[in-house]
Amino acid sequence: MNTKFIKHHIEQNRVDTFVKYTRRYLKRMNIRLEFRQGATVRTEDGESAEGFFYEPEGKDKGVIVIAKGRPRREWLTTLAHELGHVNQWLTEDVVWSKGGLPAERDAENHSQKLIKKFNLPVDARWHKIQSKKYISFLKKTPYTDNER
Repeated sequence: MNTKFIKHHIEQNRVDTFVKYTRRYLKRMNIRLEFRQGATVRTEDGESAEGFFYEPEGKDKGVIVIAKGRPRREWLTTLAHELGHVNQWLTEDVVWSKGGLPAERDAENHSQKLIKKFNLPVDARWHKIQSKKYISFLKKTPYTDNER
C-alpha cells in the first residue's frame, strides 16, 4: 500500500478529530463554527480576514468563521488562533478586554499549543515563521487596543 495514501488518511483523521472536538467544545459555550469556501471572509465591519471570532451576547450565539479556501495548514492555524481568542474570552483574560497586539500574540501562542496537542499536520517551524510575520505585520499597522 502507498505510504503517502496512508499518511494522508492518518493526517485527515487528526484534522477531523480536531474539528469534531472543536464543534463540541464551542457548542457548550453557545458558539457555532462556520467554514466558508473563499480564501477570506468578511467581518461585520466589512474587513477581510482569514477568520474571526465573535463572542455570544445575550440570546445571540457567538461564532467562529474560518475561510477554508486556503491550504489545510493555513485554515487549521487560523482555527487554532481563533480558539485562542475563545480561551481569552472564556477565562476573562485581561488581554481579551484590552485587545490589540497582546491579544494577538497570546492567540498565536495558544494556536501553537493546540497544533502540538492534537498533532495536526502543520509544520511547527513554518507556523512559528508565519506567526512572527503576522505579529510583525500587526506592529506596522494601526492596530489599536480594544481591537481584536
